[in-house]
Parts: sequence; C-alpha cells; structure tokens
Amino acid sequence: MSTDTLDKALILTPPAPETMNAARQNILAQTSALKLDFLPVMKEKMLPLQTALKRADKVYHDNLAAVTVQLNSVNLQPIDLKQQQIEADQRLSDKQKQQAISLLNAQRIRQVSNLTMVVRNSAKAIAEHSDDMAQINLKLEGNRLLEILQEQIDSMTLRSASLESTMGEITADRRLLDATIKTFEKYNVADVFKEMLPTAEELKLVALPSPELALVTAGIVRLGKLLDKVSSALTYLDLIEERDRLRLRYNALLEESRIAHQEAKATAVKLDELTGLAGVSQSKALWVEEAKKVYQSFYNFLEQITQQDDSSAKISQHVEHLKTYIKSFYDTKRVV
Repeated sequence: MSTDTLDKALILTPPAPETMNAARQNILAQTSALKLDFLPVMKEKMLPLQTALKRADKVYHDNLAAVTVQLNSVNLQPIDLKQQQIEADQRLSDKQKQQAISLLNAQRIRQVSNLTMVVRNSAKAIAEHSDDMAQINLKLEGNRLLEILQEQIDSMTLRSASLESTMGEITADRRLLDATIKTFEKYNVADVFKEMLPTAEELKLVALPSPELALVTAGIVRLGKLLDKVSSALTYLDLIEERDRLRLRYNALLEESRIAHQEAKATAVKLDELTGLAGVSQSKALWVEEAKKVYQSFYNFLEQITQQDDSSAKISQHVEHLKTYIKSFYDTKRVV
C-alpha cells in the first residue's frame, strides 16, 4: 500500500477499493450461506455483522461523497493569487502587507472551516461504524474444534478404508461358498455327503469337471479356515450357515459404512463452514483495516490544518493534497 507524504508531515494513505469490495462481497455472501448450526454463538453473529457492514459501507461512501462535495466548493486560488500580488507589491510596507495577508488568511480559514467540519464528522462516522464491525469477534480463541474435526475426518477415513477392505474379503468368501453350494446342488454332491463334507480324496471319486472340482476343493478349504476346523469335521450345514452368516455380516458392515460416510460428510460440511467463517473474519479485518486508512488520513489532515497559523501555502497545499488523495481511490465524477 502506497503512502503519500507532504514535507514528511501530512500522511494520507489510500485504501484499496478492490480489497474492500471483495471483502464486502465475501462477507455478504457467506453470512447468508453459512448455517453454523453446530456453532450457535457464531450463527447469531452473522446477521448483526451483515447489518453492521451494510451500515458501515454506506457511511463510508456517503462521507467520502460529502468530503468530495465540500472540497469542490473550496477555491483558494484567488486568495493565493491575491496574496502573491500583495507580497510582490513594492508600494506596500511590510506592516501593510502583513495586515492584508492576515485578512486573506481569515478568508482562507473561513473557507476551509466547513471543510474541516465535514472531514472531522466523516472521520468520526467512518471510525465509529468500522469499530462496530471490528467489535464483532468471529475468532474461536483457544478452541480446538477445527483440529478435532480434522482428527475425526482422518479417523473416519481410516475406518471407511478398513470397512471397505473387510467387506471386499467377505464378498470374495461369500461368493466362493455360494458357488460351492450351487455346485454341490448341481451335481447332487450334497446327497452323497449329507453329514460330513468330502475330503480331497473323496472328491476325486465324484464325477466333477476339473473347474468345479477345483472350486469345491477351494470352497471347503476356505470354510475350514473361516470356522477354524479341519476339513473332516465340516458339514454341509456348516457351509450353508457360514454363507448366510457372511451375507448378514456384509449387510451389517454395509450399514456401518453408510453411517460412517454420512458422518464424514456432515463433519466435512462443518470443516467447510469453519473455513468459511475464518474467511469472513479475515474479510472483516481487511475491510476495517482499509477503512481505517481513510479516517486516519482524515485525522492526519485535520491535525496539520489546525497546526497552521498564517501559512497560506501550507493550508492550500494540504487542501490540494486531500483532493488528490481522494481522487486516487474514489470516483469523484459520480458526486454531483
């Protein structure tokens, strides 16, 4: 941000209109969009902030317009020219010149008195309404909510990955057992081995094509591992019950996964809203900071003007400098 100086005394710092406009738009959009149901204290601040911003923004532009109008009514050039003529007039004594210049300075002061009043009132109004915004605290001081929510998201992500992996294993086992049962039924193997499931040697005696034989063998082996039983102790009922149990377990995990996904989604929404809230807080600070540059510059102008005694050049220079300052960031053409 640039800073203009005059004799290293009058400091007028222009704001960034683009920054203020972007901050205003973000605040208005987010205060309307954010629900913040999980942060009722912050939720209650959204409407007051929106109202405070609209008021502050209106006061800001209205007072810039008022100062601009008043500046346009100030014309010190004729007075300055008359003073130059008096100072150059050799016919006048020093005392006469001093008296004439004092009269001109009185005219000059009268002309800028309304300007200083408007500038003072404008600085006060902009400062007060900016402070109204600044007083609305949107920071979660000492709050670990953001960290906690992120930890929850990470935990849910790991849990979802674990569920997906387990469900994948169950699906593979269930399909294998289901295919084994269908093969038993297709070739009437269950009728032959009603009690105990066949061993590998017994299976070779059954008229099964090689692919089906390999499938049934794999199914029985897998069933033994799932039940932690030796093949000779397995029954056809074990095969059916384990297949059905796997289906039930898969459905239970599927529901758990669905719930976990919903919780993760809800937590992600909270994280997004916290990010949005932080953005609103930052935008508020930016707007207030830019507005401060204006009212602080007005106060600097007033301080310099009130310090002048009979120095016409200083007063005129300060007024012209204020005109240039406002034109650097405010569209004075739209002010009638």
